[in-house]
Amino acid sequence: MSLTAKSFDSTKTSKPVVRQTLNPRLIQRSPAPHGQRLQYLQILQTELTRLSGNPKGDAATQAIICKCLDLEEDIALKKREIYRQAMGKLCMRYKKATMEDYKKELDEERVKATPAPVVSPTSKAGLENAKLPLDTGLPKPTELTRLRDFVVGVETLKKHSYILTPPTAAEIEQARAGVEAAGGYETCERCTQRFQVFPGRRISDGALTTGGTCTYHHGRKAGPRSTPGTISEAKWTCCGGVVGFHNGCETAPTHVFKVTDPKRLALQLPFSKTPPNPNIKTERALALDCEMSYTTHGMELTRITATAFPSGKIVIDALVKPYGVVLDFNTRFSGVSSEMLTSASPWRPTAPYPDVSSTELINPTTHSPPEKLGIFASPSQARKALYHYIGPNTILIGHALENDLLHLRMCHEAIVDTAVLFPHNRGLPMRNKLKYIVQHFLGREIQVDGGDSGLKGHDSAIDARCAAELCRYRIKEAEEKQKV
Repeated sequence: MSLTAKSFDSTKTSKPVVRQTLNPRLIQRSPAPHGQRLQYLQILQTELTRLSGNPKGDAATQAIICKCLDLEEDIALKKREIYRQAMGKLCMRYKKATMEDYKKELDEERVKATPAPVVSPTSKAGLENAKLPLDTGLPKPTELTRLRDFVVGVETLKKHSYILTPPTAAEIEQARAGVEAAGGYETCERCTQRFQVFPGRRISDGALTTGGTCTYHHGRKAGPRSTPGTISEAKWTCCGGVVGFHNGCETAPTHVFKVTDPKRLALQLPFSKTPPNPNIKTERALALDCEMSYTTHGMELTRITATAFPSGKIVIDALVKPYGVVLDFNTRFSGVSSEMLTSASPWRPTAPYPDVSSTELINPTTHSPPEKLGIFASPSQARKALYHYIGPNTILIGHALENDLLHLRMCHEAIVDTAVLFPHNRGLPMRNKLKYIVQHFLGREIQVDGGDSGLKGHDSAIDARCAAELCRYRIKEAEEKQKV
């Protein structure tokens, strides 16, 4: 067979190459005239060809053209307002680059292009709690400065149910009248049964509630997930029971309730805006997580943890004595028990606020509680201690932090909320759980009963540190995008 015939046969079986020309891609709103975009593309092609060793093959030439088009299109879409400056900076970077620099860049791109294993919310595959904290490549003070880029706007805070203005005296009195008219009757949050609460105990027999025991499911409803030709029923995640056919898989001695109305909550502890703090001389941020238990006043604060950003060093970690009598410590989730509260000594600060620059990063999923937690005499004292370390402009970090601030009765606007940073793909009111986003983005496992060195319930220190680590993830991500 002749050379010509061989060439003909090979072209018949090979996949045709899709050729692209050095022509700016069409986008909805062009950031510059066509001629100027083309000029930048030509500069990029010249420099990338030089850095690639002036290849002659068609495949190599097409690869360079595609890279030029991708780079220019990315800036045209994401940096439209500063397109000329961004393209000029990019062209200058490649003009100054060496072939070794470019080879390193291509190697890094190949690594990033390798798909990472997808970790499901319930799978432990690929999760590793012993690994080191994230390396953002930035000095710690710079991380603190970049954190302010993610502070949530006021309107978004309102959409996420943050209380930014304390209820008025008239609104509180209205709530007081409503509580008196209700005569202590509430609806159980777990089984929805109506029952009566006696915050000061019933005189006749000393009872705290009526209604007997509470039978309920502590899990959530899952499903139904129907496929063609099949019918699927919604089930409880705790026991697998079919919703509507199983009254409950767990029994508690009493019913419980939860209050979310700010006006009514203000009856026990008034809301307050974070006061000025002249003692804070430098920028700082704290990650905050609180645990709650059910009492005769609803759900109340029983543990508060605040860690310094970005180190994760403990600033406050203490139990809190609630105003009401505890009906259920909710230990499955709060990690707080009756023994912990009754044996705790008054909380005392152990060290000054850690220096941002010199404090080493703590592994966010390391469970290392103090030998014994101190205790605040009331939620008011816990809030006062937190105010000692923050001011109105101090950034507070947390996941769905509006709930923690609600039980602290705090109005604070400098918020970085990981529920906002990592929104649910279906939008509000759906929200990703902290456990899921920590698994999916950090590759770590949290909130596993018995998993944190045998810990029962959540560890608020781990939850606070992981929320801060998720912020560092976003800071690192933004830094890498700026380098492109």
